[in-house]
Amino acid sequence: MLGKVEWFDKARGIGIIETQDGAEVSFDRNTLENSAGCLSISSGQLVDFEITEKSNVKEATIIHLLS
Repeated sequence: MLGKVEWFDKARGIGIIETQDGAEVSFDRNTLENSAGCLSISSGQLVDFEITEKSNVKEATIIHLLS
């Protein structure tokens, strides 16, 4: 799925990706480090990602940076 990073709080290690249809999906520093190989990401960054749902909460589980 394609989207862009809405925001990422480096201190807390969490962020939000906005999907192409306007939905918001959360992600955390561990997901970012394990799948993209980095510890930080910028607002507006384009990403390709996969979603899993846990307890009715959607989370990005694999993130690939596109730009």
